[in-house]
Amino acid sequence: MTGGVWALAALLGLPSVGRLATLEDGVTARTVAEEIITLQAQHTDRPVVGETLARTRQTADPGRVQGLLCAAALWRDAPWVALPFCEAAHAGPPAAATPAERARVALDRLQALRLLGFAAKAEAGLKAAMALVPQDAPRLMARAVALGVELALDLDAPGDAVSRGADAGGMLVPLTQVDPSAGVRLAMALARLQSELLGQAPMARDMLNAALGLLADDDPLDLKPRVQAQLAQALVAVDRQAAVAWAGATVDGVLEAGQGVQRGLLPALLAVAEVAAAAVRRPDPDHPMEADELEPADKLASLAGTLLATRRPNRGQGVALLATQAVIRAGLGRMEAARTAMDRALADSVGHPALVRDQVLLNAAHLAELEGRGPWAIWASKQALARLAWSDEASRALGAEARAAWLAQHRELYESLTRRLVAAGRLGEATALERQFKAEEFERYRSDGARGDGASAGSAVGDTAGEAEVTRRLEVVQGPLARAARLQAERQQRRAALMLAGEPVPEALKVEIEAGDAWLTAARALWLEALEQAGASLADPDAGGAPPAQASEALQGTLAQADPTAAILQIVVGAQRTYLLLTTAKAQAAHTVQVSAEVLNAEVAALRRAVGDPRAPYRAAAEQVYRRVIEPVRGELNAAGVKTLVVSLDGALRYVPLAALVDPATGRHLVERFALARYHDAARGQLERQGPTAWRVAGLGVTEAKAGFTPLPAVGRELEAIVRRAADDPDGVAEGIVRLDAEFDRSTLAAALAGPFPGVHLASHFQFKPGVDRSSFLLLGDGAQLTVADLWAGSFDFKGVDLLVLSACETAVDGGDGREVDGLAGVVQRRGVRSVVASLWPVADDSTATLMARFYEAMTSGTPRAQALQAAQRTFLAGASAAKGVKPGATEATRGVARADGGGAGFVADPERPYAHPYYWAPFVLMGAWR
Repeated sequence: MTGGVWALAALLGLPSVGRLATLEDGVTARTVAEEIITLQAQHTDRPVVGETLARTRQTADPGRVQGLLCAAALWRDAPWVALPFCEAAHAGPPAAATPAERARVALDRLQALRLLGFAAKAEAGLKAAMALVPQDAPRLMARAVALGVELALDLDAPGDAVSRGADAGGMLVPLTQVDPSAGVRLAMALARLQSELLGQAPMARDMLNAALGLLADDDPLDLKPRVQAQLAQALVAVDRQAAVAWAGATVDGVLEAGQGVQRGLLPALLAVAEVAAAAVRRPDPDHPMEADELEPADKLASLAGTLLATRRPNRGQGVALLATQAVIRAGLGRMEAARTAMDRALADSVGHPALVRDQVLLNAAHLAELEGRGPWAIWASKQALARLAWSDEASRALGAEARAAWLAQHRELYESLTRRLVAAGRLGEATALERQFKAEEFERYRSDGARGDGASAGSAVGDTAGEAEVTRRLEVVQGPLARAARLQAERQQRRAALMLAGEPVPEALKVEIEAGDAWLTAARALWLEALEQAGASLADPDAGGAPPAQASEALQGTLAQADPTAAILQIVVGAQRTYLLLTTAKAQAAHTVQVSAEVLNAEVAALRRAVGDPRAPYRAAAEQVYRRVIEPVRGELNAAGVKTLVVSLDGALRYVPLAALVDPATGRHLVERFALARYHDAARGQLERQGPTAWRVAGLGVTEAKAGFTPLPAVGRELEAIVRRAADDPDGVAEGIVRLDAEFDRSTLAAALAGPFPGVHLASHFQFKPGVDRSSFLLLGDGAQLTVADLWAGSFDFKGVDLLVLSACETAVDGGDGREVDGLAGVVQRRGVRSVVASLWPVADDSTATLMARFYEAMTSGTPRAQALQAAQRTFLAGASAAKGVKPGATEATRGVARADGGGAGFVADPERPYAHPYYWAPFVLMGAWR
């Protein structure tokens, strides 16, 4: 070993390689690689690496020396230098090499292949390399798994990335305890998975911050700048100002240290560009990106492009960076330079992975909008949206929280397309897009990753005839161009490998490359010309074609058939503005409200706090939310004679008890003007189904205390007031059965659902953990737990149930983002239930019994269910007394919360109206069919 190293030192003229004996631990690899690359730069007239490779064969131990040089060049982030040594070491390892040494060389070779763009070839060798890793080498195994994650991300294989990441996650903590540096490198791979694929930037940030804390002060492996740069990229989606600071500091630190092209620099440069482009696309009014920030970002992006062009030309980063830089230049007002960069990005994006194409299209759509090419911007946004199906594989494998983050990562695309459609007056398509986004949310709400019937992830809103024709024409050019680009990349990679090894390049290959370059140049020019023609044809109103009829007329047709006096209000909350899409049986209208999601969420939170406390004043908060989401459409609602308002809510607005909103002009609650219901697309097919002519109700409930849950004595009285169990029963308004406590078990529930009961009333506790199907459950009377996952599994048949009432269940509790409110309704509606009544928070026991009795009294007398709930809630405002059959007890029993009498913290209760505060009546919402 020693003789071979010193022989190599003499051949290369290196000043010092005495520490190469420790190279396998990575300590001196960067020093040796610096000297090798310096020699290569000084001898540009001849293939220094090829000659060096030949000379290593004369050393005493050529296999080991070549393996050391392979590792050294990789540490210096010079895969073009490393690959020939890696291939030679892998082909001829020392006879005495240990299993760990063989595994290390195999992994080094795969890493070099990956960095040079041979990801598919590296993936093909991964299994064999992992088989070489000894069981007692956790560092090498973690490295192999991390490499697998990186390869899966490079190859657009999200399912593999997620499963491999799960394996790596289990190794992280024990590895960190044994080898902190190895743990840091594994954390970096996992952080990339979290930020790039899963959209979990906060988790990536936390992991990388923890990794920084593990690094020693001297950091011999130079990991710190790499971790800092990756942290800057993760912070782009979390805190733009912090991302700018991290990225800038990392760039300055690397440059000041004279480390020019070290790995830490490129990610930091890319982070700067991403921050700047995101700031241009979605400006923050409180912290606008000024020109003095954009100018340096443009220069640093140019430097990143130079590094990418010389180091990693086949990974698509350069193409995406061009599109990002185009947006930065547009923000600086340099539209001609922006268009030049975008044209190059569009031309080169063909044949690259979906993530690259999506990023280019997203930025291209923004630039087209700035240039006044709105129709082309809409088309490009639709193209990017259609490609979201690529990650459907990942969505099946992820948990609910990860799926929610994945969807949030793509929300900008939905939001920008909605805004462009509204601006163009294409309200039908905007409405269809909002429904599609809700469907995507619903599918990712489930924690098992399974998909519901008829779901289609990433299915874009329908194209107009003109858009479809443009797409067809472009595909004629795009297909051959993509194939030619791949073939040319393979030829160039073969030439590079031969040149690096010092071997001659065959003349036939040179001719093929020259001809391929000429063909690609012509094909890309044709592609850009086709794109330009597409933009011109889309700008022509006669060529664009009408929006798809089903998109613009579907909801209107639904209303015309189901209830002409109803209107559907769809609300889309954007980062800086909120969109209101109103559909009546005869018309559609759109309004844009200039309020950011951050401000609106704060107002929603204030309202929720107020209505959730029966002692708190609430009118000011209720009036403010009314101004945001109801006042802009009040004129259209009045003109159309709307009696029932069906609302599709977005984000935190799903937590809003709409009934409690107050019109500042009249002082009346919204429920006093409209019957209200929540719209969910899962129930759309149920609206035309006729309701029962006679109500029979199965009432199942819990009155006794169970482990962790309080007793509910009013449940028995509530069910007595609803269900008439015999002809001579003086109480009850509908025939049926009552099963309480031990009689309420899984078999009883199954029998009730299968029996002749259009109405099923469940009065119990419901513990909801947003997005966690197996931890969200209904408490049965025998103490068992019926989880949401059980409902999905098909163990219960809901097809005969017209109305399911979840009385006082915690439909939505702290910790979610609002998806779960629609999600729970969607679960049972997908199983066949026409409509659901549930609550937004735990409510008082006695008042709930009275309200439910009033609701059934109205509904069984023929009142449509939305109006029946409205009538019950209005009686509380007017001063409800106990309904027929309800005999209030002497206790202060509650369902999930401690009941508090009015008075005290600002709200003074009227003794004549003890339940007038929205806390008692507003949480109950009707979801699905409202008639």
